[in-house]
Amino acid sequence: MMKTLKWMDEAQTMALLDDGEGKRTSIPTDHPMLAELLATGLVIADYTAPVELPARLPKLLVIDRLQTAGKFGAALAALNANPLNYERWSASNTVDVEDVDVLGLLAAINADVNEILAPE
Repeated sequence: MMKTLKWMDEAQTMALLDDGEGKRTSIPTDHPMLAELLATGLVIADYTAPVELPARLPKLLVIDRLQTAGKFGAALAALNANPLNYERWSASNTVDVEDVDVLGLLAAINADVNEILAPE
């Protein structure tokens, strides 16, 4: 297995050693072990910022908002008309606020997207 090193932060104060077998160790830049690893020819990969995931809302919150807006019945009818979307809806406890199917459903029932999918 191949060992890899990667910066854990943009300031390059910590490196992450992956031994290739599932063990990961964080190493401060001033630790002698880091210098030893670099002396073996390992190169530290650039820091990569975490990918920002789309916002998600609890499904119960979305259901409550649909009910308050008087759109729950229309949303349920639209879901029942599309078995795949109904199953996708049923399989998750959260709603991706950028999901094109969710946005399309809300548009189809004339629901206010900003109201229904507002952050908590």
